[in-house]
Amino acid sequence: MITTIEHPRKIVVPLAVGLAWGNDGAIYEEKVNGEFCIRDARGGVLAGEKMPDGEFIAFDCVEMAGQDVRNEPTIERVRMRFELCRANGIGEVQSSPHGGNLLARVLAIGGEGIVRKDPNGGYSQTMTACKRIQTWNCRVVSLNLATGGAIIADAVSGEARGMCPLRNRVGQCRVGSLIKVEGENLSAKGLILKPRPCKDSETSWLVKF
Repeated sequence: MITTIEHPRKIVVPLAVGLAWGNDGAIYEEKVNGEFCIRDARGGVLAGEKMPDGEFIAFDCVEMAGQDVRNEPTIERVRMRFELCRANGIGEVQSSPHGGNLLARVLAIGGEGIVRKDPNGGYSQTMTACKRIQTWNCRVVSLNLATGGAIIADAVSGEARGMCPLRNRVGQCRVGSLIKVEGENLSAKGLILKPRPCKDSETSWLVKF
């Protein structure tokens, strides 16, 4: 039985690219913003996100009938996911063959974005994501170990980007470290709005110590 598994890697593209995605044979699914985890279900094991309200939302199937299916094509794992979710009363991500339409719907209801998957790819194949959230590489200017906050500046231009709440991660970097910061946009002063450490994976936020 699978007990540990990594979150699939993603390449993030701009909103304009995602909104132009059409019905091109790829599998498009909503990117939910929770805590990555795996969940045993009657008949298999699902990968998904635990949402802030405690609900588990499945986005993949990694084990079926005792067999590791991570190398099976995505299109087959989607079918397995559907079967397990239906049999166990588990929610699953929204999906659509038309990427741009799905992205527009997800953003309209306040969602984070969508992912684009190769129908023939395995679980570990890098997918493409388009999110409301943008990312910036920033250099740590100063750290407040008491509050977990980091004053940051753009890694290329040096322009001030504000403060990023690293919280318990603050001890994992230093002044001069490069970190990847997510946010909704830049303010008129160039500060990142609603900044937070990148959540693509557990370690993606720290670019260089």
